Amino acid sequence: MDYLRKNIVITGSGTRSFPASFVSPSNTAPPQLADIPGNNKLPGDPSNLLAPSLNAWYTVELLNNRADSGYATGIDNDGDLILRVTGHGPDGASAQVEWEVSAGNASATSVPCPGYGQKDMAENGAGDNDCLAAVSSGSTATYRPGGP
Repeated sequence: MDYLRKNIVITGSGTRSFPASFVSPSNTAPPQLADIPGNNKLPGDPSNLLAPSLNAWYTVELLNNRADSGYATGIDNDGDLILRVTGHGPDGASAQVEWEVSAGNASATSVPCPGYGQKDMAENGAGDNDCLAAVSSGSTATYRPGGP
């Protein structure tokens, strides 16, 4: 999230989006950005942020949301992306998480949120929600231990 916050493009008119290098036309070749720390670094690679004994690594991909008017052309017009993270572990184990992130409320690109917050409290303890995304009745999360 820190990486995404630092790369939001805010135009003079206030429109927020992500760079064209973050998406591909119709998500046919999702970028796996090398400057995300540890991305695609296999066990044993000194850039892998996980302990070598874990025999684990992860892949971070960015996808454009299908409702974006630039979806087919590979341009982010609405400031919404889908972040897909796939974790790989020993014996072929893997887990994949996807969530949609929005640059719509970003006020600055250089000030990351310092940590995680709790309900009605910002990550920096300030009592505001500048860094928190809105959770709506349509928000979902699925966790299937041992499942596909």
